[in-house]
Amino acid sequence: LDEDSMMFEFNSHLLTTHYTKFFARNRSKSLELDWNPVLNPNGQIEKLMVTVRDVTELRILQSKAEEQKVELDIIGQILALSKEKLVEFVEGAYAFLNENRTLIEKNSVKNLEIIATLFRNIHTIKGNARTYGLTYITDRAHEAETTYNQMRSDNRMGWNQELLLKELQSLKDCVARYEHIFKDKLTLFAGSDGEINTHTVIESISQSIDQVNEQSPLTVLQSTLHQVRDSINLVKSDCLSDILKGIIAGLPSIAKQLKKDVPEVTIQDNSIRL
Repeated sequence: LDEDSMMFEFNSHLLTTHYTKFFARNRSKSLELDWNPVLNPNGQIEKLMVTVRDVTELRILQSKAEEQKVELDIIGQILALSKEKLVEFVEGAYAFLNENRTLIEKNSVKNLEIIATLFRNIHTIKGNARTYGLTYITDRAHEAETTYNQMRSDNRMGWNQELLLKELQSLKDCVARYEHIFKDKLTLFAGSDGEINTHTVIESISQSIDQVNEQSPLTVLQSTLHQVRDSINLVKSDCLSDILKGIIAGLPSIAKQLKKDVPEVTIQDNSIRL
């Protein structure tokens, strides 16, 4: 106050712009503040006008939109895999995680051999997740892997059982989320042959867009639409073996006409989709 308006420009970033107001019975409100200087005829700051906005509902919607974006991203990653590969990955990851939990709980002091085993198990999960494009699992595994690596290289870093178990549980929760989304959302769209009903999945994703595009900020909306577009593109694509089914089915007839042996066809498309 009583300073030149330029001082407000220099220091306004230090003013509080958001806080949570708590009330009785666990109620709370999320409030945003806008600060504007009121100048006198000499260009000095005479007053500050503060505008308070209740953005509780908006924050809730933003949080839901972010969760929706992550879920759509995970759906897209799952759809790029076969059911067998995903199930195999999840089962393997749980086995390594359970082994790590047992090792952490049974040891109370730092042991480099134990840490090496912990690191190897998590590194395997991380490598498999990265190969399959399961990015959120890759990130969680990297966090645990970094801690193990620090413990191996830094003699001053002791055995922190609580931290190790916390990071392990975070990774396990992430794997469980992929499993939950697959079982509770995607398997509902699968036919008796295990194939995903493309039209139903796309319709579900479209409904998800409708839930966030009315109230969401532009940045969240753009990001969500980007993820949805990628998911739909994955569903609309086909693996190489499916594309070539018709041609392969005609090979016996062609071989018979040419009086040749029926060729054996093996396709390794490394999960690339067209």
